[in-house]
Amino acid sequence: ARVCASAYYGDGSNITGISTDITGNISVSNIIAGGTVRVSGATSLEAALNVTGAALFSSTVTVVGAGTFKSNVSVSGNSNLLGTVTVGGAVSLASTLSVGGASNFASTVTIGGAVSIAGALSVGGATNLLGTVTATGNSGFLGTVRVSGATSLEGALNTTGAALFSSTVTVVGAATFKSNISVSGTTNLLGTVTATGNSGFLGTVRVSGATSLEGALNTTGAALFSSTVTVAGAAIFKGAVSVSGAVNIAGNTSVGGTFVATGAATFAATPTFPDGSIAIVDLDIDGGTDIGADIVDADLFIIDDGAGGTNRKTTAARIKTYVGGGGGSVAADDITAGDSAVLLTTSSGNITVDAAASNSDIIFKGTDGGVDTTFATMDGSAAGHLILNNGSSTLTLGLSNYIAGVNAGAGIVSG
Repeated sequence: ARVCASAYYGDGSNITGISTDITGNISVSNIIAGGTVRVSGATSLEAALNVTGAALFSSTVTVVGAGTFKSNVSVSGNSNLLGTVTVGGAVSLASTLSVGGASNFASTVTIGGAVSIAGALSVGGATNLLGTVTATGNSGFLGTVRVSGATSLEGALNTTGAALFSSTVTVVGAATFKSNISVSGTTNLLGTVTATGNSGFLGTVRVSGATSLEGALNTTGAALFSSTVTVAGAAIFKGAVSVSGAVNIAGNTSVGGTFVATGAATFAATPTFPDGSIAIVDLDIDGGTDIGADIVDADLFIIDDGAGGTNRKTTAARIKTYVGGGGGSVAADDITAGDSAVLLTTSSGNITVDAAASNSDIIFKGTDGGVDTTFATMDGSAAGHLILNNGSSTLTLGLSNYIAGVNAGAGIVSG
């Protein structure tokens, strides 16, 4: 059938020829075409559309009923399909697609404009969506998915191939990615997330459900997880990370911003944090195991080198040297008063008390009846002349009055 002007069909029409060429507008209640359909003008179908061959529409297509295309579909204008859509071949839409019911695409789908689907979406081949995507029902993609505009899915999302989103992605239901995922904009995943391949997010990531990633995870923006996060591969977070549940990361972990985990954080490999990113208050020293032995020179301590924020290790031997003034001993004037008895003894050699300064004295003091008292002074300016009890010349001896090298006088009293 070949119609060069507008065509109107009443209750229903069957076009069983090899091909149908309509260069004008078409308005029909119901159409069944057995061959290829080419329509150059606007198409308005108030009932169902069933096309066995290829369907080529050069202008806007509006179908109130269900649309079934068993072969390829090409639409240059907007597509408004208010019922269920089933397409057996490739779909190429140059402009906007609006579907009121469920959509089933068995092969490749390419849409140049915005996509709005009120029901479930199923795509068997590769998917190229250059505009905004909105789907109310569940979405399933068996091939690679490329979406350039914002994506809003109120149901579950299931992709078998790689998923590439160039703008914001919002999924209200569970999201399952069986291959790699790449998102350039903000990601909002309100349900459970499962990814078999690597995951890359260039914008902020918000996940409300549990997250299970079998590959690597790479996020450039902030990452906010409201539940448990499990990553089988390496995890790289270039922004801040906040996890309300437990964290399990089997590979290397690199965090460029603040890392906050409300639950337990388990890292099978060594995590890497930027210098200065972990506060002292976050170290649980009280929960550590006691050394159970004396400190020895080889034991290690952490020290802020020069108080400049660079942490280094040091041995206990260096601390001992520092406390000893660099020579392994402590200056006498740095010793403070003790609170118990003191015994000064040695197992070999002499004990020497040396007042090395010129003409300095050696003074013996004590407390007499609660009064701080000088008991004796050895005068350094008089060759060690002994002055007892603030100038007293009385010296009380024990069993003998004999003092070697001293003339006994009236000032010596025997005990």
